[in-house]
Amino acid sequence: MKITKIEAQKRRKNRVNIYINDAFALGINKEVMLKYNLKVDMEVNDDFIENILMAEEENKALDYALNPLWSLRGQLGL
Repeated sequence: MKITKIEAQKRRKNRVNIYINDAFALGINKEVMLKYNLKVDMEVNDDFIENILMAEEENKALDYALNPLWSLRGQLGL
């Protein structure tokens, strides 16, 4: 399997869509894309994609956990 296209999402600029073999495969945060150094024409396998999806879920969980703290920080003027 090969990554054939990476494009920024229209509404969420911090996310990208990944196409594998010319078909949409997944949407992920740009941080995950950079962590795994994803590039067009890169060969990937199912295990690698599973690792990417796990990293995406970890990223979502961290954002969810930290969101109240960022909100509190703004309210306190920090």
